[in-house]
Amino acid sequence: MADVRAGTLADIAGASHCVDVVARERAYIGFLEGPSLEQSRVFWTGLIDQGHPFLVAVDGPTLVGWCDVQPMARPIFAHVGILGMGLLPAYRERGLGARLMAAALRADGVRRRRRAVEADQDRRPLSRRGPHGAGAVSVSTMASMC
Repeated sequence: MADVRAGTLADIAGASHCVDVVARERAYIGFLEGPSLEQSRVFWTGLIDQGHPFLVAVDGPTLVGWCDVQPMARPIFAHVGILGMGLLPAYRERGLGARLMAAALRADGVRRRRRAVEADQDRRPLSRRGPHGAGAVSVSTMASMC
């Protein structure tokens, strides 16, 4: 079973690889391919340095997924963030995405969060179902929180 923990600078290369794999599926996130490793380093280093959630799922030495909460840049939206996440295909449908999302929301203090969801995702990925379980908050609940 994969473990969920806070991401570190050492995890960025593995998380960048996961983003690229998920992006190339062209179904779950808003990229056609993952950003460069340097762009990923800048993004996640910024989140880590500012104390924003960057969590990873690891199976032994292998990073198999990530979840992060990026704050909105404009001060009027200081209470709003964007939750980004993904898992390698072999690790989906096991509840791992729910664990990642719930941990990220707990780490962030669950202020108001938005999650973009593709309308044609017929496999009903976690982002559409919401995390169900102890202490978890569904996406629809997140959207209504202040």
